[in-house]
Amino acid sequence: FSADSAHGGKLRWKGEASVNPIRGSGELTLENAALPELAVYLKSYTRATVAAGQLAATLPYRFSYSAGKFEASLAGARLALRDLALAREGSSDSFATLTRLDVSDINADLARREATVGEVRADGGKLTVKRDAKGELDLANLMVAAAGHAAVPAPGAALVVNNWKQIGR
Repeated sequence: FSADSAHGGKLRWKGEASVNPIRGSGELTLENAALPELAVYLKSYTRATVAAGQLAATLPYRFSYSAGKFEASLAGARLALRDLALAREGSSDSFATLTRLDVSDINADLARREATVGEVRADGGKLTVKRDAKGELDLANLMVAAAGHAAVPAPGAALVVNNWKQIGR
């Protein structure tokens, strides 16, 4: 299966799936997806907009459902961002740019609620931070407020979010 976006991105799927028993495995690939087109999903979380950039991702997956138990996992997934530019809502000037971000060897297990990331590489980053009249950093006002406070893990401890554990390697 493959599909093309109006903005040049491609979505490809290859794999196997069955209904009895319910299970599947394969690889979902996203190529050159325009990030501004996908940024609508971030609107409720941030006051920043994605002005430019492209996303590529490869997601090798497995899933199954048997005896009331759902299992799903990713093994060796990777993603790449290219030419990312972020702007404040209502502004055309970018406050953050990144030429390249590569994340590889991503593994996740839904049943264990665990995720690992093997490598993160970034290149060509630029961030502009300004203070307002009150002396506050403008970046602090980009996120939409959420209920509750996030706990900060101890150095070297695994990060846990909504019962998910992220393990750095």
